[in-house]
Amino acid sequence: MTRNAKALGLTIIAALALGAMVAPAAQAAKYTAAQYPASLTGKQSSGLVLTLNGGRKYQCSGVTSSGTLKEASEGFATTSEQTGCTTEIAGTKFPSETSTTCGVFYEHFTTLLVTKTVCVGSYTHHLAVYKDAAKTELLCLYNLEDLGEYKGVSTENLGGTSGVKVSFNLSGVPYKLLSGTALLCGAESSTATYTGALTYTAKNEKGEAISFDVG
Repeated sequence: MTRNAKALGLTIIAALALGAMVAPAAQAAKYTAAQYPASLTGKQSSGLVLTLNGGRKYQCSGVTSSGTLKEASEGFATTSEQTGCTTEIAGTKFPSETSTTCGVFYEHFTTLLVTKTVCVGSYTHHLAVYKDAAKTELLCLYNLEDLGEYKGVSTENLGGTSGVKVSFNLSGVPYKLLSGTALLCGAESSTATYTGALTYTAKNEKGEAISFDVG
């Protein structure tokens, strides 16, 4: 569900007496690790929730995000795996899953989340909601039109090998209902919010825990 990331540096122009001088651009915060390349793993530390129209909530009991930091950088890219996913509709949780035509990845910046795809042609990101665990009867099918940049990211250094907590409070994630009744599944076209947090830790090439921070 996870978007002007490369313009995080701010240019400060100060008018001074006897003429105008341009101050140097402020340095954007960077993610750094004790060693490179660093393998990053993110685990949800606060439940990640995609909230659709009418309070329908998609969330997973297990979310693992992984990527590699090759050098100090303003952002890093990850892919995500999800398990134990449900969509809660009117108090009832229905088994759910997401799928893409050719993969989606996420670029994490200190204030933005950017969603991208490796697709060359058309891209779809489906969210399917089923009646039961057998997944033989489809109740709702949505297409998440989530490619783009989303503001609402914040970071917190936890210290040393404890890593970095990345929190999300994103809004305006567009989606369309492809199949299912309006009564159960909601509006044909709307936007969702994405909230929660992942805590990222790092390991070196030997698999040893190393410090990872942002600043």
